[in-house]
Amino acid sequence: MSAQKRLGVQASMELRHLRYFVAVAEELNFRRAAHRLHVSHPSLSQRISDLENELGMKLLKRNSRRVELTEAGRVFLAGVRQTLNSIQKVVDQAQEVAKGERGRLVIGNIGLLTQSFLPAALANFRER
Repeated sequence: MSAQKRLGVQASMELRHLRYFVAVAEELNFRRAAHRLHVSHPSLSQRISDLENELGMKLLKRNSRRVELTEAGRVFLAGVRQTLNSIQKVVDQAQEVAKGERGRLVIGNIGLLTQSFLPAALANFRER
C-alpha cells in the first residue's frame, strides 16, 4: 500500500491548495483571501471544498457572515505552515546550488606544482 493511500490523501493535492487554505485561515474571510491570492472568490471556495473532500474532514466552519477554523483545521494549519516553510527552504537551497553559491568543491593537489598558487586561490575563493 502506498504512503498516500495509508494517509488517505490522493495524489491530486497540490501546494496551491495548501497555500489557498493558509490564506483563508489567516484572513478568516474568503473574499479577502481571494483578493490576496488574485483568484476569484468562487474558485477559492471550490478549491477549499475540494481539499476538505480529499482529506475527508472539515477544516473550516463557514456561513454567510463568518469563517472559523475547526479544531482539525487548526492542527492542519500548523502542519501546512511547517511544510510550506520546509519546501521554501529546499527551493532556496537548490537555487543556491544552481547558482554555484552552495555545493561541494573538490580540489586536486599535485604537491609542488600547486603549492605556489593554491593557498592564495583558496583564500580568494573563501572570501567570495
